[in-house]
Amino acid sequence: MPHLALVVHSYVDEDPRVRRAARAAVAAGWHVSIISLQRDGDPARGELDGAQLYRQPVQRHQGAGISTYVVEYGRFAVRAARELLRIDRERPIDVVHANSVPDWLVFAAVPLRRRHRIGLILDLHEASPELFRLGRVPFEAVPALVRGADIALAPTRLDEFTDLSISNKVFEGMASGRLVLGTRLKTLDDLVPEESVARYTSGSAEEAAAVIRRLASDPAERASRIDSGLAAIRGGLSWEAAGAAYVQRLTALLPPPVDPR
Repeated sequence: MPHLALVVHSYVDEDPRVRRAARAAVAAGWHVSIISLQRDGDPARGELDGAQLYRQPVQRHQGAGISTYVVEYGRFAVRAARELLRIDRERPIDVVHANSVPDWLVFAAVPLRRRHRIGLILDLHEASPELFRLGRVPFEAVPALVRGADIALAPTRLDEFTDLSISNKVFEGMASGRLVLGTRLKTLDDLVPEESVARYTSGSAEEAAAVIRRLASDPAERASRIDSGLAAIRGGLSWEAAGAAYVQRLTALLPPPVDPR
């Protein structure tokens, strides 16, 4: 049974993306270990959706200064590196999947990679569901809140890196049968049909407002975009399809079998 280690600087029960990745790997027959943050009162060890949890005694400090973030990220990265080595001694790890932020969390796998060959994934995303006007809400409550909205916004400040990203909010909004308005990005244009998600240029509040006004005054366009979004999800943009592709990628990263000769 191959062994996947997921490393994430978040509270894993609040991180749907990591949980879905773990579930897909477990369902495909992988042993899965997750290294994450630990809230006060959370047990250091546990199990979630068939994956083994290894929580590290580091907490978030949202809204703190840069120096606090550097210390927080650094402490977790060091602890994650040590935990990977310890877990590997008990059960050799085949693939490490590091989830940003921070991007350099991937370097927590370097000591393990020096020990033996492993597959390595760096997944660029923002973790933890948070609605700014409501504050932090339980993961299970998010779908109902999304369905209760008139429009799902997926704004992104465009640069050379974010142009290659895409927000989960796009897919969540489409799957919930909501209108979606997102920043025009290369990855969005490559993956999602133009008729499924309305776009606007990054940094242009005027253009975003104009698109919203147009959608508000055109019920036919609203209905057409919602139907197109749901069709796109059913046509291959669902997590079921993404999960299968994820497992294929994991399998491709497995080291080749050792020749016994």
